[in-house]
Amino acid sequence: FSSVFNRYCFKITAFLADMSFNPEEYLFNLQHFGVKLGLDRMQRLVELLGHPETKFPSIHVAGTNGKGSTSAMLSSVFKKQGLKVGLYTSPHLVNFCERIQINGKNISKKELLDLTLEIKEKLDAAGENEATFFEVTTAVAFLYFAGQEVDIAIIEVGLGGRLDATNVVKPLVSVITNIDLDHTKVLGDNRISIAKEKAGIIKNAVPLVTCEQNLELINIFKEFCDSNASSMFQVSVDYQLVESNLEKQKFIFENEEYCLSMLGEHQIKNAMTVIKAVEVLNQLDYGIKVTDRSLKQGLLDAKWPGRLQFYSKQPVVLFEGAHNAAGMQELDSFLSKHQDELFAAEESICIVGISFGKDAKLMLEKLSKYFSSIIVTEASHRAIPVNELAVVAKKYFASVETCEISVAMDLAKSKVAESGFILVSGSLYVVGDVLKSCNKKIASDGLNLTGAKGNV
Repeated sequence: FSSVFNRYCFKITAFLADMSFNPEEYLFNLQHFGVKLGLDRMQRLVELLGHPETKFPSIHVAGTNGKGSTSAMLSSVFKKQGLKVGLYTSPHLVNFCERIQINGKNISKKELLDLTLEIKEKLDAAGENEATFFEVTTAVAFLYFAGQEVDIAIIEVGLGGRLDATNVVKPLVSVITNIDLDHTKVLGDNRISIAKEKAGIIKNAVPLVTCEQNLELINIFKEFCDSNASSMFQVSVDYQLVESNLEKQKFIFENEEYCLSMLGEHQIKNAMTVIKAVEVLNQLDYGIKVTDRSLKQGLLDAKWPGRLQFYSKQPVVLFEGAHNAAGMQELDSFLSKHQDELFAAEESICIVGISFGKDAKLMLEKLSKYFSSIIVTEASHRAIPVNELAVVAKKYFASVETCEISVAMDLAKSKVAESGFILVSGSLYVVGDVLKSCNKKIASDGLNLTGAKGNV
């Protein structure tokens, strides 16, 4: 009787602990540690947890732009092959649980709670009290994928590569999409420094796939690969665009035709990176093979919310999380290519907020080529203050208004007719916050977190 009673008391105690523990509050309280790059804490954490990162095969994806889209495409391709696929990305848009998925389904609130509590208890017992938000979130993903016995996991780097918390994995293939200027205060103020940081994900005898075309940067990757006995595969950008509209795009690459639902010609480069990564993986003796049919259908099915995402038709509302100069250049190319379709009506307006540390002047100048009116707003995280951004915007736009992000879409709709065009851009955090205000049903499925909140 005594042992039964003790087990009963233990279950009651565990239940009460679950009831009082709030994973949202715990995780975001860790933000006071800020972004602390370095692998020592993460290596101690995964050791405490029994090294879950070694219990599933993975593909590790880094790059300045396109790493999230590339990760989403890879996940879709492997899912179409019939595999159980983990996907870890950041930041989220509306729902924190978006960061950790299996076959397109978010981790549940209960699973998040259980795993976060497990990690907290082990950290407390070991006297470890400096783990960051991103490190613990990454550990949750590793535990979840290991426990669910995924066939493969796609792990997106949070920031940089060399010292990122995800860099404790040893993947089957490493991917670096491209190199451009971003996070310069952390990664360096030139492309060579940034390339070296991202090349830090290259592991011993693990092949690298990259779509970078700059010869100087390619030579840096080659040096890292040579020193790690790793093969390097550079993606050719020689393709033929067959069709491009506001619903899909078709292209021919290496004598095969592919179709994407994801818009923007930059997504073709991401797709070619995926094609090469799958080709390399198929050549390895790891028991994971992808057919041409699964590859093509997976690319077609791939979705990545908040990236050239059309939300409504009356008026046309487009969400694009371009958050740096390179991303804004890609948006510029898309708007230029489809200018006749998007700007058929005279009325158009953009809703823009930009994160601190970004080149706001350049980004706003690009948008002013297409819009004379702008609504300047401020996301809940990492934002340039709205009044400061408005001062810059007045140099480029005839009409500048400011408002709280919760009412930005209502204000924009009051300025254009049903035939008008509204763009929401400048940062993923802005896109997430406006999406949340537009679609409360999606938000109610999550943890009531604000927009694309998070350190990474």
